[in-house]
Amino acid sequence: ALEQRSGPFDLCVRFAVTEFQDKFHDSIVQLLHTFPLDHKTSEGAVFWSGPKRAPAPIAFDASEELHLDFALAAANLYAAALGVPECRDRAKVRAMAGDCVRQVAAGQFKPKDVKIKVDDKDATQEGCFEDDAVVEALAEELLTLGRRLQSGGAAAAAPLAPAQFEKDDDSNFHVSFIAAAANLRARNYTISEADFHKVKMIAGKIIPAIATTTAMVTGLVGAELLKLVTLQSRKVEDFKNSFVNLALPLWVMSEPLPPLQTKSKEYDPVIMGPMRAKPEGFTTWDKVEVSIGDGTMQELVDYLMREHNVEISIVSAGNACLYNAYLKPHKNRLASKVSKIFEEVSKQELSAKRTYLVLEVSASDSDDGVEVQLPAIKYQFRPPP
Repeated sequence: ALEQRSGPFDLCVRFAVTEFQDKFHDSIVQLLHTFPLDHKTSEGAVFWSGPKRAPAPIAFDASEELHLDFALAAANLYAAALGVPECRDRAKVRAMAGDCVRQVAAGQFKPKDVKIKVDDKDATQEGCFEDDAVVEALAEELLTLGRRLQSGGAAAAAPLAPAQFEKDDDSNFHVSFIAAAANLRARNYTISEADFHKVKMIAGKIIPAIATTTAMVTGLVGAELLKLVTLQSRKVEDFKNSFVNLALPLWVMSEPLPPLQTKSKEYDPVIMGPMRAKPEGFTTWDKVEVSIGDGTMQELVDYLMREHNVEISIVSAGNACLYNAYLKPHKNRLASKVSKIFEEVSKQELSAKRTYLVLEVSASDSDDGVEVQLPAIKYQFRPPP
């Protein structure tokens, strides 16, 4: 959008249709992929029951008035921000949206293997295995775009125009957008929809809260993310933790602590003996990268012996124990591929897009038998994309 600010209005319509597809179709398809309609909890209860109402995805249809309401409002809000002349003609926007939906639908959404917490007690690490790669790619894209805009050109000359929410002006599409978006989400979950005036009344009560705490927190987080993208040397003292209490009011900023380092000890109270860190002083951000292809457990064990001089006793991936040298039946697993063992133990098939597993190991030094702690292992069983 930043580089296409001088484009025609149909570009804004395409942004609107893409947003519709993401929020009201793709995200719901992803949720139902993670938790199917017949999904059951660990206690055997049906997941979609009680207060949890099963959603249904909505495909964009330009002939549907509510869908067109969203496209018209969102496209004009994009146009106002990007400096593109507005278009209030519903017939023209309907035609543009009809053309756009075919382009958006051409790239059919494919759900990912995502982990989501079921409740507050769930210790599941949320996210997708591709998250790290996606964040790195987005950071690189943002950095490249920043350099391109700094170099000049039409896009750089036209600054973005922020929108100040105004609920009392019905012609600015602000409440129109909120009404369309809220009713579409209600339709996802078969909840009673609300008319324009009711939405306007509710929005007027919510906005003061959003305009204070939420906006401030978003700004603080955004400032830290900009540091991640722009700073060449990321020192701990360049970043800030923030504690804010608007009731007092109080703003306190402090330097975050550096990540905890794992260091060798003469006596570790957990293992009740000496412990050696390899490498010395590693943190949770460090990884041992193993790229031996889709190898067997024996090949993984041999690699770690060869490269790090450690004897492996236990290999695990999350809660799944893949190999335990102290258990006789696990000896048979040495000849099996690590990826296959993971699928059998975790009872989940590895996606074709998944290229690595994060493994934890228990090990000892092969020279003197001292317990060794290694960083998490990034086991690359397929070439990265």
